[in-house]
Amino acid sequence: MIRTSMFIIGLWALCAAGTAAAPLAVGGHALGDPLNQVLQDDRFECDDTAACFLYSVCAFKGAAAGSFRGAAILDLTLYFMGERLSGIRADFDSGEFDRIAEALAGELGAPVTDTATDSPNIVHLWSQGNRRLRLERFAGPTRASVIVADRSLLSEIVQR
Repeated sequence: MIRTSMFIIGLWALCAAGTAAAPLAVGGHALGDPLNQVLQDDRFECDDTAACFLYSVCAFKGAAAGSFRGAAILDLTLYFMGERLSGIRADFDSGEFDRIAEALAGELGAPVTDTATDSPNIVHLWSQGNRRLRLERFAGPTRASVIVADRSLLSEIVQR
């Protein structure tokens, strides 16, 4: 009886932990979404390698790519490894950066922050299981970006 109770409590804790780590959506897209869904959406333009299903990049062609934490997405690019979405990059107005960073810190906790003492560039990084979320703002451009990726070759490239 005790073993059964412990198993049920352990199973409940595992399920609760799984729901707490739900995929982060950006512009209505979440890691793991199928490539076929985007290939059938004429609002996206995919590179010529999309037919091979090994690595594909699809960019949103329209004017309104959705929003991320209330900020309008100016550019949206989806990265597929195989047939599943493994990376998302969304650009938004850099004036939204601080508000988005604060909202994400409230949701995901304090980020690891990379700032050079002599530079206005800021990069915040959150890890959640095998996912990475990178929020970045660089000097010069009026845009900032958020990148969500699986911990794979793509996220290792993005993380550097």
